[in-house]
Amino acid sequence: MKTTNTLETIHPLTKASVMTFLLFLINLFPTKKVIISLFIILILLFLLVPNKLGLINKILITILLLFLPMFLMQILFKPGEHILFSWFIIRISTESISFAVNLFIRLCLISSCILLFFHVTKVKDFTIALEEIGVPKSVTYVLLATMMLVPQIIQRSKAIMQAQKIRGIEMSGSISTRLKAFLPTITPLILSSLMSTEERALTLETRAFFSPHKKVYLNSFKKHAYDKWVITLSLLGSASLILLKVVSIWPI
Repeated sequence: MKTTNTLETIHPLTKASVMTFLLFLINLFPTKKVIISLFIILILLFLLVPNKLGLINKILITILLLFLPMFLMQILFKPGEHILFSWFIIRISTESISFAVNLFIRLCLISSCILLFFHVTKVKDFTIALEEIGVPKSVTYVLLATMMLVPQIIQRSKAIMQAQKIRGIEMSGSISTRLKAFLPTITPLILSSLMSTEERALTLETRAFFSPHKKVYLNSFKKHAYDKWVITLSLLGSASLILLKVVSIWPI
């Protein structure tokens, strides 16, 4: 079914080139103006995406599981001169707080850009677009398999746990009860993953994945004039940012 959302209809490479430029910008020049500007841009883009709640949940989970512990570790253990609090091996300083806050904001913006991109771009569409510009099929397949690995494992684990519930095994309750119920699901999860890997390899072989002939795709992406301009300007902008950073570090 054809989508009518504005961001989803844009060419995958156009979105990827813009995301690349924004990532270079926030990494190479993380000034206050850049951070505020990128924050405003992300808010405006969030207003255009479908399923806003799902995207917000992904961002919050990423922040809570990955970036918040990193934020606390930087505050508690990064050395600094102006100590605000000291106890045992913990040293909280103004430098550690400043560094942790800056790092936390940058990581949140970077993860938001990446999650936003994959929220409005299907991985298979992105890999097809890469193949159309000459990227080897083996590279795009590795990218596709890597991106789909975690969702597939989650889907299989849910199916296995549902089967365990049907057999009468208690899957809810205390942490110890959940662990006792979860540990037996690891073996079938690993075995099913290995079996699916073999099945995918056989499927690729039967579908002539390594054939040298040009592939025909069910979904094709037409580049408009504005796509070519945006991609060119984004790549030139990314190269300019790298050049400016190199010149600022090693002045000629």
